[in-house]
Amino acid sequence: FPGRFLVPFSYERAVFLPIPLSVPAYYSGSTLDISTHVDYQVCDGICIPGEAAFALSLPVVRDSSIDD
Repeated sequence: FPGRFLVPFSYERAVFLPIPLSVPAYYSGSTLDISTHVDYQVCDGICIPGEAAFALSLPVVRDSSIDD
């Protein structure tokens, strides 16, 4: 069930943070490596702080057509 959160889309045990990402036309790599560090709190009566690091390597494609 949805709870009270300060992020765009939140449900119990899942949080979705849509972030737009665009690659400049001059970028010449075949992959784009992105990473983030997140500080958060889990609250139920008391709040327990936590943190996590995430990384992702995305392929860069020159053709933006969508497969049917």
